[in-house]
Amino acid sequence: MRAFSPDEDYNMWKYLLSEVYHPITKQVERERIRARGLNFWEKFKNEYGSARSAISLRRRYSMATFPTPFEMDFTHEDRIKLMYAYSIPVDEHLWPLVSINADVELDESKKIIRYKERIEGGLELYLVARPNWVLQRRKTAAAMPSPLEIKKWKPDETNHFHNVEESYANQNINSEWMLQNHEIKAEPMFSSSAESLPTSSLFGESTSRMDRREPSMAPMQDFFLSLRNVIVDSHSTMLNAVQELVPNKEDITDSPSKNQPEMKIFETQNNQISKKEYLEQLNDMLSNYQSTELDEVKEKLKSAIKTSDKDELPVKRVKLMMETMLAMMGY
Repeated sequence: MRAFSPDEDYNMWKYLLSEVYHPITKQVERERIRARGLNFWEKFKNEYGSARSAISLRRRYSMATFPTPFEMDFTHEDRIKLMYAYSIPVDEHLWPLVSINADVELDESKKIIRYKERIEGGLELYLVARPNWVLQRRKTAAAMPSPLEIKKWKPDETNHFHNVEESYANQNINSEWMLQNHEIKAEPMFSSSAESLPTSSLFGESTSRMDRREPSMAPMQDFFLSLRNVIVDSHSTMLNAVQELVPNKEDITDSPSKNQPEMKIFETQNNQISKKEYLEQLNDMLSNYQSTELDEVKEKLKSAIKTSDKDELPVKRVKLMMETMLAMMGY
């Protein structure tokens, strides 16, 4: 097979640039090529009329001799988008070109994880930070505070978890930065109002089982209601499950049970929640969805319920898990 010409390389980069955008949000996304496999290059063949096979095109793209975006006749902004979207490492030769007039952060593999031009309204690309990321950053200006060491959760015979307060304090620092820099909606996770609690007459059999549990489940029900109100516009499967699990506040007001005495809100003992009851709620939620991709998760949940009879879960850790889930969804 003859060697690739400069025009072929340019057409490949031109096609790669057109594929970095999400079809709905039009935002630049990472690694869109990976999930599509050879279909990605089959589309290139059809659009550009290339005589080469999809395997040959993919092999050319992965070769070390394949030119970088800075060798192509693109604008500086398009070159940065390509470097970011396709996780191209920034070596010492490219670093001055990438970091000119911008604050840039690289991970330990020297791939761009955040790019922000210093001019107002300039290009900004970033990954939503996750609390368990420990990254080696190289930057031209102080774009965010240095992350503190995050200790892993460790089982303990006395209180089930070791260094819970200290670990949560470290995690909360990243959450605060995310709220300041990525405009994540901040809403109260728990409500102290008794009116926000769902009543048993609206749930049927699933809620009847919930009503027979310990009083410590009241804050958890209230939490799921608050969570759904925060993210009601999302199309996520997980969020749809939360919407089905908890009724609208208006439905609760119109329920015949509104004439009943107010439900008493019980405090969780030592800020602990029964791990078994928490897992059972997740299991009830997933049972409403029939998908082969969820079967493995359902089996793991059932196994975990059997082995967590007397275990407890700190409320702060539940809050942290939900905040992380919201952050991953862009809230």
